[in-house]
Amino acid sequence: MVVQVPVTRRDKTPDDTMPLLHRTLLSLLWWLAAALIAGFRVVQARAYNSAPEAARQADADGWRRRVLHGVSASGLIWATGGLLLMLQDNTHLQLFTAFVIAGMVAGAVPVLAADRTVFRAYAWPMTLAAIVGSLSPAVRNTQTNVAAAASMTVSAFTI
Repeated sequence: MVVQVPVTRRDKTPDDTMPLLHRTLLSLLWWLAAALIAGFRVVQARAYNSAPEAARQADADGWRRRVLHGVSASGLIWATGGLLLMLQDNTHLQLFTAFVIAGMVAGAVPVLAADRTVFRAYAWPMTLAAIVGSLSPAVRNTQTNVAAAASMTVSAFTI
């Protein structure tokens, strides 16, 4: 006589959520995208610093637009990386990722807060990714996850 026991959500291990090859490929693609965006922003900064002051002042709106595009891309790529980590159904990894995201947003305040739109373009995608990652159906919604999502939601409204 064979007794079949249904597999519940709690019986899954983090390795069951996504095959190792897919996680490795996604991680590699994410790393390449992050490196490309960082390189693009370094090129932007060098172009800005090498331009004469008069040219920078004349094209201030253009420089702001370039910064906004670069910061938006950075925020989106870091949000994607945060989601990749938070959807692994590992509470320790989720909390660590949430703290890293919070630290990155806090670290951006002195640099990007002079222009609220630019700061929000960077901070909101990462904050929303942390909220979604905490409350996603792919992970267990423990009291810790719900509390973390609630505190991140409050911080998102203050941004």
